[in-house]
Amino acid sequence: MTRSKMKPVCIGWDVSIVLAFACLAVVVWWRGITYISGVTNRAIDKDLPFGPLLLYAIVGLLLLSCIAVMVMGLLHQWKIIPVWGNAVRCVIILLMCASFIAAFTYGAAGVDRFAQGFEQRMRGMADVEAIRTWSSGLAVPPASDSVPSVPDNRWPECVTALAPQQVYYLTGIKGVKLDWGGGFIGHYGLVVGAEEMVLPHTTMSDLIIPLEAGAYLYFPNR
Repeated sequence: MTRSKMKPVCIGWDVSIVLAFACLAVVVWWRGITYISGVTNRAIDKDLPFGPLLLYAIVGLLLLSCIAVMVMGLLHQWKIIPVWGNAVRCVIILLMCASFIAAFTYGAAGVDRFAQGFEQRMRGMADVEAIRTWSSGLAVPPASDSVPSVPDNRWPECVTALAPQQVYYLTGIKGVKLDWGGGFIGHYGLVVGAEEMVLPHTTMSDLIIPLEAGAYLYFPNR
């Protein structure tokens, strides 16, 4: 095949790969995956061991595949494409590598998008009034050095429906804290107290999202 016939084919192939890469990168850059993780609360799902990273890993492999295809195409067609064309392709590959690093560095750390997704989930699923009624009748155990947790055999349907990892007594506000997460992800969850409870504000370490009177969501602020 002559050089003149190869040029349009090579250019068309390169454009297709770059467009595919761009579409995948946008998904991560806008942190749509993180938002979906929050809506489904799959970040620490025990039935999905790689929950917090699975979708990122899949997209990441696809992005790396696009870069690999571009590199192999560059090497295979080095003598077919003009010098300026090879220079352009080298620049594009470098930009793709930089975009890959930037997208995951920015997207994976976006706890705010996860929080927005989780907020949507809680607004649709959490029966705050039922949780408040239940917690108001709890007999709090004697004070100890650690925050006591409520045994799961005492959880009502309004709590089990949310499947928290732990539920803690909050004696100071006469309420409970439903907690998820841990490890490098950090803890996040739902606090329900009396309706007149003063809600805390977001700080350098904690992201606070008011849910309704006497209830709020908390996340690590990163």
